[in-house]
Amino acid sequence: MFRDEFEQLKQDRNTLRYEVLKSKVEDTIPMPVNLPRVITNILSENKINSMTSVSDLDPRHYFAEMKNLLESVCVIPQARLGTHAKDSIINEAH
Repeated sequence: MFRDEFEQLKQDRNTLRYEVLKSKVEDTIPMPVNLPRVITNILSENKINSMTSVSDLDPRHYFAEMKNLLESVCVIPQARLGTHAKDSIINEAH
């Protein structure tokens, strides 16, 4: 299960890099969200000590919920969105 999820993440990353963003250099794509800051804020707001806290989150639950979410998403082909749609969609993520 974990290996399949990891392989899917790598495939999705490469699709984003090389097909959507058309990037040639792997380390030039900035994250649209500052993930370390988001994680720090969540830990702080919920008074979670990352060194001593234990989570009861089952990774299988996460994988199942992500699969359900992805099955419910409707993807609109870029051709129907117009010429600047890709730029607009990426900018909206900021």
